Amino acid sequence: MTPLSYSSLTTVLKHLPTDLRISISKRCPIIRRIEKNIPMKIRYIHIDGARLVVDGISFDMDIPDFYDLLPDPVTRVWTWTEPDRQTLRVNSKRESAWNETVIMDNRSRKDALEYLLSKIFAGRSGNVINCKTVSIGEFNGEVDEYTPPISPIPNLPGLVRFHTKNLILTDAPADSDDLNRVLVPTCFPLESINQCCVYLENELEYPIVQQSKLLILSLDLDSHEEEYGDLNALTHSRIHFYREYWYTWNIESLLVSWRENQKPIGTHFSFERPTVGGMRRLLRDIGDRFPESRIRKIGNKSRPFLPDQVLIPLNDYSEIKVFCKATKKNLKSLHLKVQPIRRS
Repeated sequence: MTPLSYSSLTTVLKHLPTDLRISISKRCPIIRRIEKNIPMKIRYIHIDGARLVVDGISFDMDIPDFYDLLPDPVTRVWTWTEPDRQTLRVNSKRESAWNETVIMDNRSRKDALEYLLSKIFAGRSGNVINCKTVSIGEFNGEVDEYTPPISPIPNLPGLVRFHTKNLILTDAPADSDDLNRVLVPTCFPLESINQCCVYLENELEYPIVQQSKLLILSLDLDSHEEEYGDLNALTHSRIHFYREYWYTWNIESLLVSWRENQKPIGTHFSFERPTVGGMRRLLRDIGDRFPESRIRKIGNKSRPFLPDQVLIPLNDYSEIKVFCKATKKNLKSLHLKVQPIRRS
């Protein structure tokens, strides 16, 4: 077998998936030195106080060995205490396990993750690493008395920062300190920001959210409005609701509010996975609620499911278009869009 030349090896490493590059460089010191000089492109990275996910490889902590629930020797109150050593556990699509024991002493879980980040990202030729999507925050925001306390977001080594146009916040609104430790300023404004929440936060009015081109909300709308907030109060012009649970009266309420407040041209809301029965009921209710609306037929054989569009006039120059995007087998998403009136 002929060994690869330096130029050939750099070409191969450049096109390898990031998780495979990390695995190879850990096992071979010579390749590790070469790999550090090749720009890294990551499809997806997630960082929180206890976990690091890079594409197909997940660096996790052995939580049972990390925290112990023990009584305080003075107050006798049960509190979380950290042990003297921590096991880093790696789950990968290509590897069964990669274990490393880190002696913690008086250091925290944040210190252990910073050690891991330095091993992967420190010493690279460029300080900015391109990522298609960056996710920040705890995967599970539910905390009770049996859950160890959430650690802060770790610091990246040196001047290393990530550049992305797609940001996911999994548990809380944007925190400027966390973002500054992870992202470069040139990321903003973002193409999209995905906010996971159970109710509408006041922080959705922050500039980082309002200036992004697309706001994605993972928010269930299958309960009463007072439990998740007022959709009519949202001011972002382009929002996608990335959950399948919503009611047709959510849509009717939005349409009434948009007509009363004369929403500007360009406002566009979309909702995930509508049902055929729900859409037929919605179109019927829109006709009853807005007698001035009209239906436009679309003769498109590629969209056999509900090809109709409903147009609701707002004023002399704009209208709301209600329509669905669909595949050949089912409906994909429902859209509400304010557009200029098309003069025929």
